[in-house]
Amino acid sequence: MQDISNEGKVYFQEHNCDLYISQGENEAKIVEEIHKIQPDALCARNNKITAAMIDGASTIKVIAKHGVGYDSIDVAHATVLPFNENVVTPRYYLGVFVVTEP
Repeated sequence: MQDISNEGKVYFQEHNCDLYISQGENEAKIVEEIHKIQPDALCARNNKITAAMIDGASTIKVIAKHGVGYDSIDVAHATVLPFNENVVTPRYYLGVFVVTEP
């Protein structure tokens, strides 16, 4: 995973956001980290965000991509509306919000 700038880290800290940069060397390790941490958001620079990564976090609300486009994000999977009457999160009503930051 590619690290973010110090300015970005400061921004997250100033907005009371915990930041975790994955050290996973493959998708399985990253999914394992996501499952353990249960983040509210996934952010990517040059890496892909796959269906397995999205499914790893039941609390996910936002997927953000730094840069242009979102072809590295499994948007179809992120915005699917799975039905589960026992889980009430924004994802189950609206899908996950997918945004890009140029």
